[in-house]
This record gives sequence, structure tokens and C-alpha cells, in this order.
Amino acid sequence: FVTREARQISRRHWKAAWRTFSPEVKSKMMRSGVADAIGEKTARQDIDIFNYRKMKRHEYEQLLSRNRRVLTTTARFLMKTPRFVWRILYLLFSIVGLAFPMIWSFLLLEVLYQSGVLRQVVKAVTFRGRQLLLTVLLGLIMLYLFAIVGFLFFAENFEMAGPDVVNGTSQDVYGVNPFHARCNTLWRCLIVTLSVGLRSGDIGNALDDYEWDDARMGGYIVYTLGFFIIVTTVLLNIIFGIIIDTFGELRSQRDATADDMKNRCFISNIERAEFDRQGEGFEKHIRNEMNIWHYLYFYVHLQQKDEADYTGPESYIAQLLEKSDISWLPVNRSISIEGHEFSKGHSSSSQAQ
Repeated sequence: FVTREARQISRRHWKAAWRTFSPEVKSKMMRSGVADAIGEKTARQDIDIFNYRKMKRHEYEQLLSRNRRVLTTTARFLMKTPRFVWRILYLLFSIVGLAFPMIWSFLLLEVLYQSGVLRQVVKAVTFRGRQLLLTVLLGLIMLYLFAIVGFLFFAENFEMAGPDVVNGTSQDVYGVNPFHARCNTLWRCLIVTLSVGLRSGDIGNALDDYEWDDARMGGYIVYTLGFFIIVTTVLLNIIFGIIIDTFGELRSQRDATADDMKNRCFISNIERAEFDRQGEGFEKHIRNEMNIWHYLYFYVHLQQKDEADYTGPESYIAQLLEKSDISWLPVNRSISIEGHEFSKGHSSSSQAQ
């Protein structure tokens, strides 16, 4: 992780942040004599340390100073990455486990990092985290309101569980039911509402039953039925619905991405069916005509080759790459399809003659 992923994470964050730094900050972060070392004539702060070719094949970390500001900035970038934080925790659990072996059980959570499917499941909860947290907050507010109502009207009737009875005799010590949770404070009413109401889905399980002729029977029905409809039926299902819909949306995106990678040329952006119908087949096209690795090798070739040795086309494409211009790529074009269309048109014109 340190030799591969940590460097990639650090480079990505540094490249994004470098564009936002002022010339003064850039100057303080670069090593002294960088411009002279790479033969740049421009001002020191104007150097793009991520341009591998212009930096004479020097990576960005070779051009940055080793002062405290650079080190703390790099550490801050890494700490923003969940993967790096998990690796640090993994290391701490491993060390602490030498004294407390039960801590090693937390290392089983590594399966979440290794399994792409499980990461998707976790992402289904965290992807719409703000929407989910706001819904949970609304649920807590509703529970608090129900706790207030219980505290005002049913304080003497809350009960966590019934007493243990053997042969008709209560086993409560000193005749006091240890499970009886009287709502003599609003805080206790809230705890009982959260514990019993959410676990069982019915706040009525925490209340004593009423006789039909009791004056509070109507309020009891409205209170328990309102809790069941608002909290158990509506709010909990909204929360579950957000998670399930998010999981379905992520799965659809993953399937669409996989289908695009499998059935569409990465370079030309032409679908498989088009090559099977007019060209010489999709597999031959991505292997021979527009092999993605050939384009990658060409890009690396331009990075490694000296600028003075460029050919005309190489010089032209290198200038476009510096501008992030992809107009040199054959997007929506293919030799096999164009050749098929040309031969078809030539054949039609010959027949007409």
C-alpha cells in the first residue's frame, strides 16, 4: 500500500491542489534550484512539476522541498482518504492485539476492503449519507415528540417487560418490578420509547393494557396507532427505501459501465454491433485497429522521448496533449467501417454504370 497506492493518492491530491496554490506558496514548496536543474527559462513558480516530459523525467516528489509544510500537506491529503485511514487502523489493531488478542477480531473487517461487492453494499448506505442522516434526524424528532406525549399522559404505565411469575407469585425482589420504567423524567421516557418502540415496532408493548371503560383508552389507541403509522410504517420504510433504491442505482451504474466497457470501443466510442454489421468484427477492431495499450504505449513514448527528436506528427500530438485536447484521437471513426462504406459505395456506382 505504501509503495503503490499511497503514492497514487498523494499524486492525485497534489496535482489538484497545485493549480490552486499562489505563486508564493509554489515557490516555498519547491526545492531551490529546480529551474536550473531542469533547464527551465520560465519563472520558478510557473513550472508545472507534473509535466513529466518538461521536468526531464523527474517525478513531482523529486522537485518538492522536504520542509514541514510539504510533509504536513501530504499527510493531510492521505488522511482524507478512507483507504489510508483504514490501513492505519489496521496497523494499530495489529499492534494492540499483541497485548489484547481479542482486538484482532476487528481485522476481519478487511473483507470489506478486499471485496468489491461488499464495498458496494457499504456505499449503498454512505452514498446518500446526507439524505439518510436527515431522515434519521426526522425520525429522532418524531420519537422525541412521542416521548413527550408519553411523559405527559402515560408516565405511570410504561414498562420495559413484565415481571417474572412462578406459580402465580411474582419473583420481583421486595415486591418491586425491576423492569418497571416509570417515566418520572422526560429522559427516561425517551430511552423507553427508543428501546421498546424501535425494537418491537410498537410502543404499545411498553404500556400497560387499559380496560375498555377506562377514560384514557381512546388516547392510548391514538398514541400507539400514531406511533405505528408514523414511525414504524412511514419513517422506517423511508430509510430502508433510500438504502434499497441507492443500492439498485449503484448496481445499475455498475452494470451500465461494465456493458459499456464490454460492448463499446474505448478509443473510437463505436458500439460492438456497428463493427459486427459493417466492419470486420469488434474483437479484431479492439485487438488490431484500436488497441488501447498501443495508445498508452505511444503516450509513454512521447513522455520518454526527447522533445528535440520528435517527428512532425509526434510534435503536433504532444502539443495537443499538453492542452488536454483529444481531437487527434479517431473518435467515431474506424478504418474498417469507412473501408466497408467506401467499397459498398464504389460497388453501387460500378453497378449503376
